[in-house]
Amino acid sequence: MQPSRIRLAALPIAVLSCCLMMSASAFGASVEQETLQYLARLRAIKADGPPEQMQKHNEQMDEAWQFYHAHKDEAMPVLRRELAAELRRKQPAQLVLLDVASFLMVEGDNEDRKRSMQALLAIDSENQIIQANFDQLFRLTHGMTSMADPNLLPFIDRTFLATERGVHIPEHSLTLNPTLICAFLYGGFGAEGERHLQPKLKDRDLMERVLEVLKWIGSPDSVSPVQAAMPPKPPKAPKPPKAPNAEATPETPEAPVKPGSHPSIRIETPARPLDIGNWATVASLP
Repeated sequence: MQPSRIRLAALPIAVLSCCLMMSASAFGASVEQETLQYLARLRAIKADGPPEQMQKHNEQMDEAWQFYHAHKDEAMPVLRRELAAELRRKQPAQLVLLDVASFLMVEGDNEDRKRSMQALLAIDSENQIIQANFDQLFRLTHGMTSMADPNLLPFIDRTFLATERGVHIPEHSLTLNPTLICAFLYGGFGAEGERHLQPKLKDRDLMERVLEVLKWIGSPDSVSPVQAAMPPKPPKAPKPPKAPNAEATPETPEAPVKPGSHPSIRIETPARPLDIGNWATVASLP
């Protein structure tokens, strides 16, 4: 009879284990549903709403990140799956790409960072909703520079190199101007970023910005390309002739011959005496 008692005692444990598994499954399903709800809200956000509505959207996005972080083990697989599905769409929701890629970059592993890079390169940086979240776009792009993926450089070129936007960094009470934005992004690539910028010195529309950026991140390797890009200096104007040592004495016109006088006799005006000060000045010249 003893084996039967053991089996009977094991029964409640099996039931409890089954209940826990069912509870965990239900919890996971609940997290998945709530994650999908947050993503649906992202898809519905428009960039042309009133300030009060935009503030509400910002609060919802912050709330979503807090939820993802608090339920990371259950939410991450859902976010990975939904990001991959979004990338397969012909017209992916731009804010979903930006926000999910940003979270995976911050909270994920190396594979997640690759997913974030793929999403970033699929973003239409001219899209209105992306322009409304320009600061977040900069943060994601800057975070991706550490991967040193050369495919990111053309994205930086078309999105940031000619921009006149600034980026606010509230945790440092700092606003980056367009030049510093580019210095942080191209500088993240080290020498490769510098070499990438050098040919753009030939573009007259970009030359001034590129010169400014190279002042921050350039090395002696950029000296020659910068010199070649600079416009030639105008020729120096010829120096004016030196002033004469003394004023020239005008010739005295011949006096008219009076009637009855000898025509060979002339009255000459004596030359003007030289100013000693002039001589002293000229003598001192080399």
